[in-house]
Amino acid sequence: MPVVRTFAALLCVVAGTACGSTDAASHSDSSALARTPEGAPYAYERVPLDTTRLPGAVVDSIFPMPEMIRRFRLNLPDPRGLVGGADSRQSLAMRFVAALATADRATLGQLTLSRAEFAYLYYPNSRDAGMTNGMPPTLRWDLMTLSSEKGIGRAIDRIGGKPLTLQSLDCPNPPTTSGTIAMHDDCTVRIGRADGTTFTGRLFGSIIEHAGRFKFAGYNNDM
Repeated sequence: MPVVRTFAALLCVVAGTACGSTDAASHSDSSALARTPEGAPYAYERVPLDTTRLPGAVVDSIFPMPEMIRRFRLNLPDPRGLVGGADSRQSLAMRFVAALATADRATLGQLTLSRAEFAYLYYPNSRDAGMTNGMPPTLRWDLMTLSSEKGIGRAIDRIGGKPLTLQSLDCPNPPTTSGTIAMHDDCTVRIGRADGTTFTGRLFGSIIEHAGRFKFAGYNNDM
């Protein structure tokens, strides 16, 4: 069974840790975002990351992609659509900024994809799913959640926890459509602070649209 080695450096960069012979302890402390099996997200509670999915561990890449997707979906109900989120990009961005201003991690969690939404809506329409050697869904999910947790933590530390106002949302590129979803990439926000200064930049990853609902794929950002 193949061993996934090429993702080791990538996971280390995303997780923001150094990798070496002394990192066994830090790997054991790695974490991902907790969500309920039904796909209902809740606060960003830190839970141990499954070490069998870390670089160097054996991954089921010997199986064809449809089988890997089937295995990832085990015990996950089909959400049939995005749960929560917002009914427009602008509304989603406004909810995000309001939650960022109060460091409301529970609401921030509700604005991102759940594991079930990732399994049934996002991943099957991704480029990985269409490739025989695409990144397995388990590893893609772990990378996305680690990157998202890192990004939102930095956003809260640097500009969150104080009054903020969304001044504008800019998504310069037309959405890209794949299957039943549309992806809005490279969106930036202009946020006003109470002291009169502003922040302009990217604070989240792609916005996913499905059947008139919008959610963030994650909170990977430029910070």
